[in-house]
Amino acid sequence: MSRNNRDDFSAATVRDLARRASYICSNPECHNLTIGPASNDLEKIVFLGKAAHITAASPLGARYDPSLTPGERRDIKNGIFLCPGCADKIDKNKDKITQLTCYINGSVTMKSGSQRT
Repeated sequence: MSRNNRDDFSAATVRDLARRASYICSNPECHNLTIGPASNDLEKIVFLGKAAHITAASPLGARYDPSLTPGERRDIKNGIFLCPGCADKIDKNKDKITQLTCYINGSVTMKSGSQRT
């Protein structure tokens, strides 16, 4: 783990998750765009999306799986790209959302009480 006790994604993994999701929230009930133009500079963009961990990056996080290695926690296979609202919702509802089931196309369904597949 890094010095802040989290197995965070690398910048390249965050970039790849965002690109694989076409900068769109992967929650099928949302699909919000997570990138847009900066209002003060026509040549810049505003990046709003979040690369969320399917199983938590730290022991204090939602859905932490102690059987995973730090490398597995940081791997792109443990990531999902979401808008800020959906990312916060899954992390702040630890008791309601115990699992994220990812599909091959990068979408996610939020299920309560399920096991990781």
